[in-house]
Amino acid sequence: MPDLPVSKKFLHELRTLQIEHQKRLITDEEYSRRRDEVIKREAKSHKSMSYVLLLQELQNIEKETEQEVKEELEKERKAREAEERQRQLEKKWQNQKLERERHLKELRDQQEKLRREAEQLTFRKTVAEYIDRLEDKTKELQSRYTVLQYILIIFSASTATMASMEVIPRWFVSFTGLVATVAGGILTTFKIQERIYANRKAIAEVRLETQKYDYGLDEYQIENTEQRYLLFSKNITLIQGQEMLQEVEFWNPKKEEKKEERTTQISSSESEEDGEDSHNHEDHKSTEAREKPEDQ
Repeated sequence: MPDLPVSKKFLHELRTLQIEHQKRLITDEEYSRRRDEVIKREAKSHKSMSYVLLLQELQNIEKETEQEVKEELEKERKAREAEERQRQLEKKWQNQKLERERHLKELRDQQEKLRREAEQLTFRKTVAEYIDRLEDKTKELQSRYTVLQYILIIFSASTATMASMEVIPRWFVSFTGLVATVAGGILTTFKIQERIYANRKAIAEVRLETQKYDYGLDEYQIENTEQRYLLFSKNITLIQGQEMLQEVEFWNPKKEEKKEERTTQISSSESEEDGEDSHNHEDHKSTEAREKPEDQ
């Protein structure tokens, strides 16, 4: 600082004026005019000194003050730049974090999509294998049905023919009749023909559903593959459930026989009740007929 003692008001006004000028709050013309006014006012307070020396000293003070102001403003500018860089770094880090999260989400969505597509392909393959199993099972049942029909026809005819021949032992005739009866019982009890029909029906229904699903026909005209798959799996599951239910019913023939016996018992009981009602009605009529002559 200079050796010349100056007032604090002068320093404050000069400092304020330089700050406003550095920050572009006032024009250069306004700055020069106000600076001269401040210097003149301060010079008047030092009349004992030579005006030229005083003016020179005041100008030196102005330069030093201006340099201090520049340094302070430069520090503020650097501090603002540091803060701005810090904000930019934080913003960049936040954007990178959001980008990583978005990328991870896309990866998870892609993995989930691939998993669902793999699940759909696996289910479609399972349906094809189900059709193959049903076809093999149907072929096996058909071959058994054919063999049992041959046995039934041959042994039934043989039994009827050999029964009229005295040279044939009776035990042999009984044996052939037993074989024919067993073959016919197997065909009737286990309902092989009905099971063959049920399997072929299930095969036809599943094939129809797979064709409509593969080519996008009827209810499968949906752009959303997930909804198409859910509808397809639902329909296939219903067909499989119906086929398994029929299979269980075919393997439990006694259940149907019990139903038939129960129906027969109900019908017979109803007929008996009707007979009793009609009998009671006839008795009532005969009683009335006997009472009428007595009244007369």
